[in-house]
Amino acid sequence: MRFTRFLCIVLFITTITQAQQLPMGEFHPNRERTYDIVHYKADLRIDWKNKKIMGEATVTLRPLTNASSFSLDAYWLNVIGVQELPQRTNLKFISTDSTLVFSFNRTLRTTDTVTVAIQYSATPSAGLYFIDTPEGSTMLPSIYTYGEGGLHANWLPIYNATNDKFSTELSVTVAKPYEAISNGTLIEKKENSDGTRTFHWLQKLPHSNYLIALFVGDYESVKLRPAFGTIPLICWVPRGQMKEGAYVFQRTPDMVEFFSNRFNYRYPWDKYDQVAAYDYAIGAMENTSVTGHIDRVLRTEGTQDLFNPDFSSYTSNWTAEATISHELAHHWFGDNTTCRSLGSIWLNE
Repeated sequence: MRFTRFLCIVLFITTITQAQQLPMGEFHPNRERTYDIVHYKADLRIDWKNKKIMGEATVTLRPLTNASSFSLDAYWLNVIGVQELPQRTNLKFISTDSTLVFSFNRTLRTTDTVTVAIQYSATPSAGLYFIDTPEGSTMLPSIYTYGEGGLHANWLPIYNATNDKFSTELSVTVAKPYEAISNGTLIEKKENSDGTRTFHWLQKLPHSNYLIALFVGDYESVKLRPAFGTIPLICWVPRGQMKEGAYVFQRTPDMVEFFSNRFNYRYPWDKYDQVAAYDYAIGAMENTSVTGHIDRVLRTEGTQDLFNPDFSSYTSNWTAEATISHELAHHWFGDNTTCRSLGSIWLNE
């Protein structure tokens, strides 16, 4: 009996001691910035056959220290040229498998603001995904993005950490009947003479790079009741599934109003889109103002509401509605208030 009590005490003390220890492993300090991105714009075209994108990224930045050269993250991008705007003066640049470095013929000071245009193409293996449809399906192929963990540098030359926020624009040209959905407000949808469409989205409020999003697909839209009568709410679903989208996302207006009142902070973004994307591998992601969901979230009244149930525990709240509200809540915690590094991303969750 004494031995049993002694063993229990040892195990108890050991458990407490281990619980207070920091996890072992290499220390990774927060990344220190040498510049501040003010605005980022990408003007892109899609090459479906070769699963490739091409276009121009325009970056407006301010140095945080005196400098004549700057580095962006760029993973396996084919950089063709870099110019300073508005004169389009060619800049010297070096492009490696992971980095783009461009140089000015003068030293820039912390009071300066410069804009550069980068022409490039990419065949991304991460960050932006070309999704084929099952054999025999009438559904068209699609595209979605996912940036958490520094993946966006596989298709954008960009600063690839969370401790810088900037406004963004995406102008994307796609073939009909595709829709292209991104962050912020759709400021123009242009029908081109060659049978393509150009969608121009603007996210005016600054956000971290990993929250930039692009969904391209044969989508239909379902307009929901505007939250507070003014915040536009739309769900995008694969063609033919508007009934399922209207049902599963129907309480989104109530959720936006509930969180706004509970946090005493009104929903801060221009609109809230939700996209039910085929084979969305991450399940769901809270991209700023445009959350992505795997299309399995779609359902009609009377069908089972469990979504990714947890069979290892005796309780689970992973219903479709819980997932929808979880991703929406990120628009206050994660999107509006953002961790300085991904090492603290658990705080968002």
